[in-house]
Amino acid sequence: MKTKKWLAVVLVQFLSITLFAATSSAEELINRQDKVWQPVAEVAQIPIWPGEPPSQSLLAAGSESYGTGKKQIAGRSFTIVEHVSQPTMSIFPAKGQDTGATIVVFPGGGYRVLAIDLEGTEICDWLTGKGITCVLLKYRVPGSGPYWSDECNCRRI
Repeated sequence: MKTKKWLAVVLVQFLSITLFAATSSAEELINRQDKVWQPVAEVAQIPIWPGEPPSQSLLAAGSESYGTGKKQIAGRSFTIVEHVSQPTMSIFPAKGQDTGATIVVFPGGGYRVLAIDLEGTEICDWLTGKGITCVLLKYRVPGSGPYWSDECNCRRI
């Protein structure tokens, strides 16, 4: 039994490191959309700030865009949002019998991008199918902090 627990811990750590490396650096996007990412039409989206967000000057250079990353996780591509300029909350209502619970999901991406479907909308789809309302936060990423650089195949700080 201890071996199974140990293997599970190792597997989780491996997947976390792999996912961090795959999503943490800015990368070329396939089918780049030079516009703000929006959820599907039936999902309510609420801006975090009604006007211009505070500390606008701290954002990484560039306008918000999204597209499919060239890398794959578990044999699948995923959507990346970069240079988030309009932070939002997208509210995915519970399906079926509503449990009354709500979970806020912060998609990962490692300081530079958001893996908006792999670590965001897919999780919300699963939660809402269980009767849980999901709030997906599309937050600003500063373009700073540690990340994996494909240029040197190393971690940059």
